[in-house]
Amino acid sequence: MVPALAALLVSLGVVALVHTKSRIAGAIAAAAWCVGACAYGVVAFRTHGPLLFIGIASPPWVYFAFLGGVFAFNAGVVAGALRRRRRERERGTGRAPTGA
Repeated sequence: MVPALAALLVSLGVVALVHTKSRIAGAIAAAAWCVGACAYGVVAFRTHGPLLFIGIASPPWVYFAFLGGVFAFNAGVVAGALRRRRRERERGTGRAPTGA
């Protein structure tokens, strides 16, 4: 279980780096990270019971509600960006394609 937790922490650092380069790519990476963290939580809650977070026992509903909220926020960022890009494309105000 410790290697999975270490992988989650390292991948969270990668998400932060991606987020500094692009808000949309960072939101996609963060949403994917939330899915991985939920998978980790399912396994951890089955084997260990409540997880400890800063020394406080976290029941499953708190853990999954928090990750669900983070996932929903990032999914909203991606959806908003896709809608905005479609509107710009329909109006013709988007960026011109490069390399043409």
